[in-house]
Amino acid sequence: MLKLKVRSNTLIITNGLDDKQAFAARLTKFGDDCDEAFLITAFYTQEQQVKILSRAGKKVHLTVSLRPPTCPRALRETLLLPNVTVHFLGRELHSKIYAFEKGDRNSLSGAEYNVAIGSSNMTNGGLYNNIETNILLEGKQAEDGYLHAQQIFKLGSPLTSDVLNRYEEELATFEKPQFNDIIASPAVLGAGYERVQNAVKYVAKLCEDDINLNYSDVPKSFVIDHFWHFIVEEKRSDKEFLRQQTVNGPSESLTRALFEEFVQWDQAGEQYCRQMLERANSLRSLLSSSSLNKNQLKELYLTFHASRYVDDRYTGKADAFATRNTSKQVLTSLHHLANENIPIAERVADLQRSRLSLFGLGDSAIKEFNGWYYPYKYPIWNKKSDRALEILGFGEHKSHT
Repeated sequence: MLKLKVRSNTLIITNGLDDKQAFAARLTKFGDDCDEAFLITAFYTQEQQVKILSRAGKKVHLTVSLRPPTCPRALRETLLLPNVTVHFLGRELHSKIYAFEKGDRNSLSGAEYNVAIGSSNMTNGGLYNNIETNILLEGKQAEDGYLHAQQIFKLGSPLTSDVLNRYEEELATFEKPQFNDIIASPAVLGAGYERVQNAVKYVAKLCEDDINLNYSDVPKSFVIDHFWHFIVEEKRSDKEFLRQQTVNGPSESLTRALFEEFVQWDQAGEQYCRQMLERANSLRSLLSSSSLNKNQLKELYLTFHASRYVDDRYTGKADAFATRNTSKQVLTSLHHLANENIPIAERVADLQRSRLSLFGLGDSAIKEFNGWYYPYKYPIWNKKSDRALEILGFGEHKSHT
């Protein structure tokens, strides 16, 4: 590892001349000493540095160039991490800046900065294997570098599940020399929906063969939602063991093994995934009516509760829902909740606390609704999905808003 002092607060470091892991080790140290980081990289195939920061509770803002060889799998896993936001740019992004802040520049005690600028992308080659040269900054120069990284992050657009899907599709048909730029999503899901949407895509890709073989006629979001149930409820006695296996982050082999076990369990039982599709079709049929009688209102309410749990407690709640709400109120509110011309976060909020709220339709059912009504567009997001993601090693979701 060659080191060269340029000024008292500037150091040049080159991987490959002595220690191939020198730069990655330096980034890890910078991360240990920071509260917040802005990471700018043209190519992104190696998410371990971001995972380390996320697990330590650091805030991470990542900007990548959405072009080959940037890896969709690495991005999908990154989007699932708590405390991490990801923006993207196109082929114009060539910068590599890794900027770390400890403290608050606006406080009396101020902040300290460490920044690396150079040739290393966040790839195995850039961090470990290639001969790469980077300048390490401290003091005022580092603060300037941090502000540059912030500005580049603001130039980017949020990386959403929709954008990542389109990048995967473009990458699958890519032929050199030209790669088409990916544009930002016209609409952005709320953070909770995005997290679960990315989890659904992640598991669906990881377990693609099993899903195609056993559930080709069922929306993937329904299959994965039932998989969440399997992890949280059926594997309850194994919860601590599973947490230990994912203490350092998600395990692809463990997730695959759990999914294979889930398929065997589901196929031997009631095959609830297909019942979910029947319930979704029934929901759409009910909401296409101009009026609903009391029995139809009860049926609509019970859409959101698995058949194994529909006991006196839920049938009583269904009776109350059908009695305390009129047909017009229910149709008006749920048509509003299904209106995609309005941002989903706004729709959910309207049903939670405005004149559109319905007696007996709680927070969980409101958030689940679009997953049932549009199963090919939205995930079913609820506390169960959040608990499953935590068990699988993707960290705890801090808020249900």
